[in-house]
Amino acid sequence: MKKSGNEEMIMKRRCTTLGKFLRIVFWLSLTAAILIMLYLGVHALAAPESAFIVDQFGSDARVGFRIGNREFYLMVTDTSFHMGEYSCKALFGIVWVTALGYQILFGAFFWCLVSVFWRMQSDEGPFTLQCSRLIRRMGLLFLGMFVYRNVVESAVFFIFGPSTARIWISGLELALTGGVVLCLSCIFEYGAVLQRQSDETL
Repeated sequence: MKKSGNEEMIMKRRCTTLGKFLRIVFWLSLTAAILIMLYLGVHALAAPESAFIVDQFGSDARVGFRIGNREFYLMVTDTSFHMGEYSCKALFGIVWVTALGYQILFGAFFWCLVSVFWRMQSDEGPFTLQCSRLIRRMGLLFLGMFVYRNVVESAVFFIFGPSTARIWISGLELALTGGVVLCLSCIFEYGAVLQRQSDETL
């Protein structure tokens, strides 16, 4: 019994430490992402059309601009651009907006992950309905990233981008991971129900 209690205390301490670490990483990464996106956006608006570059590397492309001797790029995977007369600056703006969408989705996922550990600490355990709902949202966000990549981003490029843009379906691992996380949320929800029934019995 004493050994079981010690193991429980060790696990709680580990989860608390990991939760604090994830909160620090979340706020640091959020601050860095905001600053980087603002920096790129402001300098891109001020840069002339001649400063912008589009490079193709097989099925991947990078869109960026030069400021003096420095170059700044945003990567676009599984996409090819054959620019023709299309504005490179306009294309960078489109890529910047789609990258911002990715940052929002990833930030929401990261926040759910941080919230799971906060809930575990507050509710004295992982098997609660709140935790299962947060894990379900994480799975839905993974699926949302897959849909965003292959539907929303593709539609934006086809409507507003160069007419010769080509985009291949990718990110299947996001859909697979989302499905696995959704299954895990069902397990956590079932565990929460069993835990509540056990508490009511006692």
